[in-house]
Amino acid sequence: MPKTKGTLEESLFPVMEIPAIGQLGDGFKDRENTGYKFIIREDTGKVLSCMTNEYKLVTNEEVMNKALPIIERCDGTVDEVKTFSEGARTSWSFKFRKNPITIEGEKLFPQLNIRNSYDGSTQVNVLGGAFRLVCSNGLVVGRILGKESARHSIWNTKLQNGHIGDIVESTIENMETVLNKEFPKIMSAKVKQRDIVKVIERFPTRQIEDMANYLVGNKPETYWDLFNAATWVLSHVSNRNHETTHKLESEIYQVIKKMARA
Repeated sequence: MPKTKGTLEESLFPVMEIPAIGQLGDGFKDRENTGYKFIIREDTGKVLSCMTNEYKLVTNEEVMNKALPIIERCDGTVDEVKTFSEGARTSWSFKFRKNPITIEGEKLFPQLNIRNSYDGSTQVNVLGGAFRLVCSNGLVVGRILGKESARHSIWNTKLQNGHIGDIVESTIENMETVLNKEFPKIMSAKVKQRDIVKVIERFPTRQIEDMANYLVGNKPETYWDLFNAATWVLSHVSNRNHETTHKLESEIYQVIKKMARA
């Protein structure tokens, strides 16, 4: 499977760095300094990536050690843990159920998403958001904050002196402000037909028909309606075990926010 659901503890597996030694050919010595290194998962022996020596290894355990005390202090709890490519990439979601926000009668639960990778595909990434309660079986995802991130580089000072914790804390602190400023604008702005088409086209081919059918039965009048439609399809129709679902889910709010000029 491309993606698996697990526990917080399972995502904190040990990793190590091994120098990549190159062999130049018959009669030549091994080249000990190739400028590259392997990132290896210790518990399985899986090679997660081959990176340059300028790549700064930041382990999942390091990220969570900085993030969890802040999240727990704000009454956040782990909601979902997903890993991709046997651990090369990990995504954590935390909910803040004790601090719901009500906008025009809708109850929203703030959420924090954190991502880390060992293959250079993503930075240490923190994204604030909210959940909209739609049914007894689940919640619809709504990403609402600009993301904070820190590149895996030995030159990046954000990865030093606990700055990962600072990124997490500042994102949590900004949640309410962003909700109060951006959501009202999206809820009131009248949606344009061309923007509806643009949002539909962002979905994979196999889901375009689902999105179109939903919009026929739930004609959007505002960008909030369009956002609701997109997140409904992502949560109720899209395959949650596909990484493309989570990628689109993380982008859709920013796309619609720009359309509404919120």
